[in-house]
Amino acid sequence: KRDGRLFCFGDGTDGATGQGHNDATLTPTQVGSASDYVDVDAGALHTCALREGGTVVCMGSNEDGQLGDGAVTTQSTLPVASGSDSDWAMVSAGSIHTCAVNRSGALYCWGRGTEGQLGDGNDMDSTVPVRVGTDLDWADVSVGSRHTCALKRDGRLFCFGDGSEGATGQGDTDDALTPTQVAGPSDYVDVDAGALHTCALRASGVVVCMGSNQDGQL
Repeated sequence: KRDGRLFCFGDGTDGATGQGHNDATLTPTQVGSASDYVDVDAGALHTCALREGGTVVCMGSNEDGQLGDGAVTTQSTLPVASGSDSDWAMVSAGSIHTCAVNRSGALYCWGRGTEGQLGDGNDMDSTVPVRVGTDLDWADVSVGSRHTCALKRDGRLFCFGDGSEGATGQGDTDDALTPTQVAGPSDYVDVDAGALHTCALRASGVVVCMGSNQDGQL
């Protein structure tokens, strides 16, 4: 809502609606009593939201650590803080992992990492945010099913993680364990990662897509 309240509705099986239970919610129902939310992103089985003070909270399935609270639990039906930082600028929730950019421009990811989608150079899961390289010029990030794509402030697009469907735009189907630039000019202004494909907007107004095209999604 414009006043900062967060509402969720739908399938509550994994607690992603943040209502403290696993029942379906048929109409918009407020999450807790806080009224300082500024952004929200719903993943497949979990939800993450950014609060005005810079805290990221997540709720729902946590089987792969995608809530980022360090706990080894199957789920949380109420919002829990992702890590201990309070300087996040944006967050993106995928199927089984989550990534966020902080106000300094650093990129972090957490959750399932078996295909390299956390971008930290290995294929290990993490229940807490892990730093993706050392760069401080990340502007945006979008998380897919098992891959991640992120924009630099200078318009370059990078992807990493599962390459089996080509969603990382590398010209092959190999996994990428660290951010790898997508070929092309440095004029990307937006990116959105779907389950098995990725689309990005260029400054000229052209949209480009890559990855699975089984249903014509490119």
